[in-house]
Amino acid sequence: MKNSQILLLVALSIFSLNLYADFKGELNFTALEKLIHKQRSQELAFSAANCLQDYKREHLEFYNSHCRRYRGSRICLSKFYGDQRYTKSQLQSVDTENNSGLTLLSDELRRYGFSLKLIDQMESMSCVGMALKCLERAFIETDQEQVWRRIKSYTKINAVDGNALQEGLRRLGWRVLYWNPSSREDLLSNARLWDEEEKEWRSKGYHAYRWIIMNRKGTYYNNIVDDWNELLGFGSGTPTPLNSIPFWVGTAHTGFHVFPGTFEQVIEAHSLRSIIDPSILEFSYFAPMDQNRGGGPRWFSRGKYRSGLIAVPPGY
Repeated sequence: MKNSQILLLVALSIFSLNLYADFKGELNFTALEKLIHKQRSQELAFSAANCLQDYKREHLEFYNSHCRRYRGSRICLSKFYGDQRYTKSQLQSVDTENNSGLTLLSDELRRYGFSLKLIDQMESMSCVGMALKCLERAFIETDQEQVWRRIKSYTKINAVDGNALQEGLRRLGWRVLYWNPSSREDLLSNARLWDEEEKEWRSKGYHAYRWIIMNRKGTYYNNIVDDWNELLGFGSGTPTPLNSIPFWVGTAHTGFHVFPGTFEQVIEAHSLRSIIDPSILEFSYFAPMDQNRGGGPRWFSRGKYRSGLIAVPPGY
């Protein structure tokens, strides 16, 4: 064995001590609950997809209806605001533990000259928040509210982690698929290059590590992976299996980013963008390696989303 291979195995063993930890809490479903969920999964998927489209329409209508001139330029206001940047409450405006602050919406509206009466029409949003809201609506509309409450609680006690949400759905009968645009032949070399680029970033994919462990144990982080070939090697395009799935839940970089999708489209809520940014809710096609032509999930300077998991409902 080459020295480089030995070093990689040592590094992986160290990673495994630091990065692997079980999800907290118990979550189990009866055979009857799983059967009912499977029978209503198509209805649930379309309900959640409609929810995403409703958010898209609501965002565009509000944004295009609340515009004004500011320092010589036309600006418009988003109905949704990122919960990691803004708050409606004075009590939440300062995070003393992290020595950071949230901006009061009232201060921001005054800054841009918008009426303070608009605050009551505005709604907080995050990437995982949008997925949770549309799933909740779909579960309620398909008479599965009690089942949803347990998944939501499980997600919350695991720090509202996107991977925990996917694991909760898997236990109810969803399939969890690994996604990566690289082919099997190119994957590990690409993964190592990506890991090298990301080593100082807050958002890390641990692409090589995740791939190797998944092939050995069938797990990605704490998640059992049902398939790691179906969404592999789609390059700069969109993986065709998604074209027939009305609603799915994606994560990137070990749950750092959550992006619900409908068919081949991704709808993302960005919790740190300005309330005058039209892309605080962003719509794109699931094509992470085609950023120049608007593919998503959308990257930023220190977060290039290049692998992760996608959970799909039973029957898809």
